[in-house]
Amino acid sequence: MRSVLSFFLIIAMGCLVLAGCQREAERKLFLFRHAEKIMTGDDPELTQAGQERADRLAMSLGHRSIESIYSTPTIRTRATVTPLAKSLRVPIMEYSAQDHDALIKTIRSGSGDVVVVGHSNTIHHIANYFRGDRSPYDELDESDYDTFFEVDLKRNTVERKRYSDL
Repeated sequence: MRSVLSFFLIIAMGCLVLAGCQREAERKLFLFRHAEKIMTGDDPELTQAGQERADRLAMSLGHRSIESIYSTPTIRTRATVTPLAKSLRVPIMEYSAQDHDALIKTIRSGSGDVVVVGHSNTIHHIANYFRGDRSPYDELDESDYDTFFEVDLKRNTVERKRYSDL
């Protein structure tokens, strides 16, 4: 009887270890450009279309185990992730678009899935960090609000995706 219990205990422990490894393999970083903005002012708000995109983002990622949300300190980037942050009850942490190294170090040392919102001329730099020596992604076109990057943090792989892929 003891050997049967020991066998099942070993099996159960193995399953727990494998489940932990599986979770680590699934850890993702989602890199988004802010949603559509009003085209006037130094720090513009989102348009109605931008607010709708922010709401869709919250609905699309609401099932993920997102533990960290980062935004540059602009109205449009914060507004893009505010619906997601509220639905998940995760605070929005600010990062400097000029200090990607610090952000990447923080992401690497964390756990769970991560969302980062930046700008058309910044998020490709973060994606390229995870691509290593592979050909780099170019800056997003100023009119492109539909592209995002999904990074597998364990494998250092990056996929360029569209909102319709969420």
